[in-house]
Amino acid sequence: AFDVAKRLVNTTGKVQIRLADILPGWPYRWPGKDSWLKSVEEIIKKKLNSGLNNFDGYEIWNEPDGTWKNENGDFYTNCWKPTYDLIRKLDPKAKIIGPSYSWFNSNRVDEFLKYCSQNNCLPDVFSWHQWGSGGFVGAVESLRNIEKKYNISPRALSINEYSSDTHTYEGAPGVSVPYIAKFERYNVESAMISWWFTNLPGRLGSLLTASNQKGGGWWLYKWYGDMSGYMARVTPPNDKSEGVDGFAAVDAKQNYASLVLGGNSVGNVNVVFEKLPAFLGGKMKVTVERVTWKDKDTPVASTELVSEKEMTLTGSSLTVQVKIESQFYGYRV
Repeated sequence: AFDVAKRLVNTTGKVQIRLADILPGWPYRWPGKDSWLKSVEEIIKKKLNSGLNNFDGYEIWNEPDGTWKNENGDFYTNCWKPTYDLIRKLDPKAKIIGPSYSWFNSNRVDEFLKYCSQNNCLPDVFSWHQWGSGGFVGAVESLRNIEKKYNISPRALSINEYSSDTHTYEGAPGVSVPYIAKFERYNVESAMISWWFTNLPGRLGSLLTASNQKGGGWWLYKWYGDMSGYMARVTPPNDKSEGVDGFAAVDAKQNYASLVLGGNSVGNVNVVFEKLPAFLGGKMKVTVERVTWKDKDTPVASTELVSEKEMTLTGSSLTVQVKIESQFYGYRV
């Protein structure tokens, strides 16, 4: 975390300190509460003395539903609450992130939030790991209902691991689009693509190939990163599915609108742009591009031009038909 934070100093990137990763083994080998808290205190002091201000917060644990062993004792009283209190004491303004469940389970979340609300240890940011984008919206709705049940103000969201539940699809453009679209739509504060192939570090969640060449996912995320201006509302055919979805930006200064789409759908999609701003004028150049994907280890040299033509605006709406050829491809209008 500290090495990465140093490298990111001149960027907008921020680093979450995952405290559980100071421990060896998988599942983590718990050293006992006293030893754990001593190590956490060392990390907090190192952070405070680092001179760096690009830390996003502390993530107390990672996937406690699978990595916390029964012989460790009660997770809440042996780990969560004492660690929470130590962070609040030594670094009171820091953001606390958790519980980072391996997947969203409403019963488990209910138990956690009930305990935290009763014991003054609610995380600032609620986090979990999402496998398959189709269930994400339902998970958010469930979380908000549980928060209301215990009179908890809505927590910020962090999906600090996400990917297809078919791990070899990690980084595929068409798989990533519905995630990014829903994260934008539901104001997810931070997110991180998963990292399943740990024998090959530095691949940015399979956006790069095993030989560190750009894959299809790299170009998809560059499209996202290149967006400027403001993010616009996008309504998909079915928000509670992995089907076609999109995310969009409008920039008045640079005189453009951009929409990226993809998902587990194949065939013609009518992309309807409504309430287009007047600065785009009556006629505009409409470009459709695509990025292909074969597998996580196949390089993709560049994006490809599908079509480019001048279109006339009818009123303030415009329809552009895009043919999605593969559930793994991404497209930009």
